[in-house]
Amino acid sequence: MTGRGTAGRLCIHLGMLCAALAFASWWTSHTILDVSRTRRVTEAVLSSPDLRHYLAGHIATATAPAIGATASKGGDQARLEAVLARRDMQLKLEQFVVDAHERILGQRSEPAVLDQATVRTLVTAAFPAISATDLAKVHEVKFNVPQSELLFRGRETLAHRFWLYALGAIVLLTIGLVTTNDRRSSVKLIGKWLIGITVAHLVVLWLIPVVVIPNVTSNPWAHLVASIARALGAGVISGLVVLALVGVVFLCVDLFMPSHSKNALGPEALEARGSA
Repeated sequence: MTGRGTAGRLCIHLGMLCAALAFASWWTSHTILDVSRTRRVTEAVLSSPDLRHYLAGHIATATAPAIGATASKGGDQARLEAVLARRDMQLKLEQFVVDAHERILGQRSEPAVLDQATVRTLVTAAFPAISATDLAKVHEVKFNVPQSELLFRGRETLAHRFWLYALGAIVLLTIGLVTTNDRRSSVKLIGKWLIGITVAHLVVLWLIPVVVIPNVTSNPWAHLVASIARALGAGVISGLVVLALVGVVFLCVDLFMPSHSKNALGPEALEARGSA
């Protein structure tokens, strides 16, 4: 392979790497890295039993002086869990879920807080017989949500950089296809990359966060991120299907590109052809 052909293939590899980053940027910027959409999926987030169990336990502990018991007895926590499963109550936690998501991504330095009014509403729903005196003891509840280093780095690398990566992919692929000595082989290489991107993204952007993580951990904040990914990530499957189909078409380039084209001939072959 000539130096010109090697440079062309290198540009194609780099261009497809940019294309992979562009797709990852698009998906994450519209799902797990986009807190502006989190409010819409509060119900989906609180559908996680592990998250509801954790929230109820923390609220029960914080409000124990008011409800006259401790979370260790279990009854208070179970009542609060049942309340958190109600749609009308879940809607009152929209801002809290957004704040927790921001904290996980490193966009917020303060703890996520359930405000006093919301906590009193939850306690009243769980314990209708609570007296006004005891209810007055209920205050806001703070949650020290841990920051995810992985998501923090992902936000720095991917968030809202789709057009940057896409432009890089277009420029590099154009250069690669123009300078290559074997265009048919280069188109097939792009097809292989597209299929590889499909498989890798299906695993990394869907199977791991949506299927694997919820089944291997009881960490409530991991379940929060998984629920957001599941609720907002339906479009990722459609996008991956399109990528895979385009990749298959490119692999079948022999069906629509002549096998003996000048683009497929190297400089030596063209020179020999001319002398003949």
